[in-house]
This record gives sequence, C-alpha cells and structure tokens, in this order.
Amino acid sequence: MENSKIKIVGVGEEGENILKRFAKEENPNVDLLAIDVDGAALNKLAKTGVIRTVLIGKNVSIGLEGAMLGERAAEESAAEIKKSIDQANAIIIVATLGGKAASGATPVIARLAKEMKIKTVALMSMPFLFEGARRHKLATTAIEKLKPICDELLVHRNDELVEQMQNKKESKVSDLFKAANEVVCDKIRAKLTELESAE
Repeated sequence: MENSKIKIVGVGEEGENILKRFAKEENPNVDLLAIDVDGAALNKLAKTGVIRTVLIGKNVSIGLEGAMLGERAAEESAAEIKKSIDQANAIIIVATLGGKAASGATPVIARLAKEMKIKTVALMSMPFLFEGARRHKLATTAIEKLKPICDELLVHRNDELVEQMQNKKESKVSDLFKAANEVVCDKIRAKLTELESAE
C-alpha cells in the first residue's frame, strides 16, 4: 500500500464514508487515506486494516469559527499530510463540503499535493439545500479556493438527487445521503479507470 500510485483521500465524515465503501473493493494500485480532526472516527477506520489515517489539528481549538478549524488543523499538520501522500502519482480528494473540517482542510491538502507535483483531482459534493445557507456558504468558498489549485475539480450537487428520490415512496433523509455517496463512488471508479489507463 505504501507504494500505491493513486490515493483516495477522504476528508471529514462523508469522505470517510466513501472510503468505507472502497475498503470492500480490492485494488492493489489504490491506497485509502482518511484525514480528519475527529480522532475517534479515525480510530474506527484504522481498525479496517486497509484505511490509513491522519489526525490533524491536535493543538487547534475546536471552537474556531467556520472553515478556520479545518484550515488551521491542516496547516498545523502539513508535514504529516505530505508524508502520507508522498508515494502517490495522483490523488483523488473526496469530501462533502459545508462542515468546518472538510471545507477548511480540503483546499490546504490540495495545495500541499500540488507543491509536491502530485496530480490532484478533487471530487467535491455540495450540501443539500435543506442543510442551510451557512453550510452552502462554506462549501462555495472552499470550491473557489480549490479551482486554481486542482488539476481537475469535479463538483457533485446533492440536490440533483432530491427530485429523483421524491418519486420513491418511503424515502428518508438517510436515503438521500446514501444515494449521494453511491453517485460519488461511481464517479471515483470512473476517474480511477481513467487515471490507471493513462499510466
């Protein structure tokens, strides 16, 4: 795994949920890496034996406003992040934006990868509208920061699924999040095929 050419980097809770799905799939050319400020969540992922973890922001106050938490945490842990991706030719960063950790940390992670001349693809999910204007503002700001950094930025808008799911009886909010993650997984698989065939 240390010599994997492609790394899928899940940032924050939903990024980690994506990694859990890929942990069940065998691909010797792909390494799975979770980055978060939540040590308890990372400890659970580490128990899979196939997902590496990096805890960021050990000395950063969780009370920081907006995306400042994730940004400061990633900056503080830059050395650990760089070490965790230094064997990669390409990384696919995946996260659902809107939360403080993912929205702040993801642009920093992308910047560090570019400084290391690693091909950087970001597959970002925008929050559902019902999650509120604050989360959308954080997500939009993160997207604007990612645009000039990434080699490729793919943005998935979760609200595209709402109309589809409304046609299904007994659909729940949890079903929306599961469906959103599956769409993202399909996009990652397609991108992996593209990257592997380009090597």
